[in-house]
Amino acid sequence: MIEYLPGGKKVAFDPLNEHYSNLFMNYRTPSTQYIHDKADVTNVTDGFDLAICHNVIDHTDDPAWWFDTLFTKLKLGGDFIFQVNLSRKGVPQPEEHARMHPSPFASAQIMSWLRSKSDSFEHSESEEMSTDGEYYFLAWGKKTHDVPITYVNEVR
Repeated sequence: MIEYLPGGKKVAFDPLNEHYSNLFMNYRTPSTQYIHDKADVTNVTDGFDLAICHNVIDHTDDPAWWFDTLFTKLKLGGDFIFQVNLSRKGVPQPEEHARMHPSPFASAQIMSWLRSKSDSFEHSESEEMSTDGEYYFLAWGKKTHDVPITYVNEVR
C-alpha cells in the first residue's frame, strides 16, 4: 500500500520483502526503498511522519525489536497505523499457522506495547474469530513518547 501514499521518502521494511519482490513486482516503484533485514532497517534515517505496520510482527522471531524500531523511526507526534492478528489461549490454530506465526500476541500485550509509545491512540478488536483462530486488531494514533518494550509469549 505504501506505493499509493503521497509523500517524499518511502521505506517499506518487512522481513518478507525479499520474497515479495517477485510476487508484487508489478506494484513496486523506484521511489520506494524495500528492505527486509535488521541491518538495513537500522541504517534508515529516523524522522518519518507516518508509520504503518500491517500484519507483520507476529511473523517475525523478534517482534519487540521490530516494534521498537518502527517507533524509533517515527517522529514524536507522528501518526501510526498498526494491525496484527491476535491469538487467544485455548483457541486451536492449524499447525501451519504456528509455523508462519512464531510470535503470537494476546490483546493485553499489544495494548501494553501501544501505551509504551502513545497516550493518544484508538483501537478496534474483533470478537469474531477467523478460520485460522485469530482475532483482527487495528490501532491508530500519534507517537507521544517512546518507552522500550519486551515480548513474552502469553498465548502458547
